[in-house]
Amino acid sequence: RAMDLGSDLEAGAFLAFARERLAESRAAHQAFLALPASAAGRQVLGAYDAIRRPLDQVRGRAHLASQVHPSEPVRMAGVEIVQEIAAFDTDLSLDRPPFERLAAVEPAALDVEEERRLLQHTLRDYRRSGVDRDEGVRARIKALSEELVRTGQTFDMNIARDTRSVVFDE
Repeated sequence: RAMDLGSDLEAGAFLAFARERLAESRAAHQAFLALPASAAGRQVLGAYDAIRRPLDQVRGRAHLASQVHPSEPVRMAGVEIVQEIAAFDTDLSLDRPPFERLAAVEPAALDVEEERRLLQHTLRDYRRSGVDRDEGVRARIKALSEELVRTGQTFDMNIARDTRSVVFDE
């Protein structure tokens, strides 16, 4: 399911590809939430990883395309995709049910050290994102995250569009 970012890429196809990955992530999120309480820790971690995996196929490509693709419509599609992925990531990071589901996993029940570390870091990242804060704080975090994405993209686009040059004499 790779997408070539060549000069013949069409913005509509790029958006469709990205939105298909977002739909896969949303479906995986619902599947994660539907796991039975009796699901093993490894199954819970695998289902959580399945939420993020589809976005890994498009996140880097969208950032790259938004900066350097020769086609303006593809660059703008990249900007839009980055915003949509960031919104999904923020929503997920502030969503209490996945956090609570992961927090219920007993680290000692995980057989592999890497799984315990993944669980520990995921829970840490959730807490850092503000998932354990009240609704008002989480809403403010979401608004700030969206503003940061837009501001960063504006900054990046200003740099990419700048045509000035500097000449140094030897």
